Amino acid sequence: TLQKEITQNKSRLEALKHSHEPNKFVFNELKKLVRHLENQKLRVNDQIIRVAQEDEVFYQKVEKLTSIHGIGLLSALVIIAETNGFELFTSGLGTKFFSYKIIIFVA
Repeated sequence: TLQKEITQNKSRLEALKHSHEPNKFVFNELKKLVRHLENQKLRVNDQIIRVAQEDEVFYQKVEKLTSIHGIGLLSALVIIAETNGFELFTSGLGTKFFSYKIIIFVA
């Protein structure tokens, strides 16, 4: 994933900073790569949000899930996909899933 690549390259960059006589060219190229990957991650997230916003009901579920502390965009999308948009739940109140209470998701 992009985040994994970002983390790996940041670690390489940090290690290079503390090495004996770091190569400036390699250091600068790694910095550029990290910036590029971070920008790419932002563009992908923006595209995901645009696609999610095309379906109002779907996007409302995404917004409700991401309002829970610790659940980001990708986690919310996985939860919605794994639960088939909460269609299989018979009651939205008090239903527990992934140790979170899912409240008022079933329309």
